[in-house]
Amino acid sequence: MAQAPAPTGEAAKQANSNERICEDIILTGSRLGKKRFCGTRAEWERHRLEDRQAVEKVQMSPCVVNGTTCK
Repeated sequence: MAQAPAPTGEAAKQANSNERICEDIILTGSRLGKKRFCGTRAEWERHRLEDRQAVEKVQMSPCVVNGTTCK
């Protein structure tokens, strides 16, 4: 019995981006708290991008302490 050929190129990307992945996320500051997130590979990639952009925004913003900027 012959197997169907594995998808290649664009078909493989589409199949991989629709694959559903679930992961437990441990909440910072809690030993017991965790949250489960299930999403497609595309959703995970979007979350990573948003997290990276948020970190870069904070890193690029001036330090503000008591209404004055840090030097």
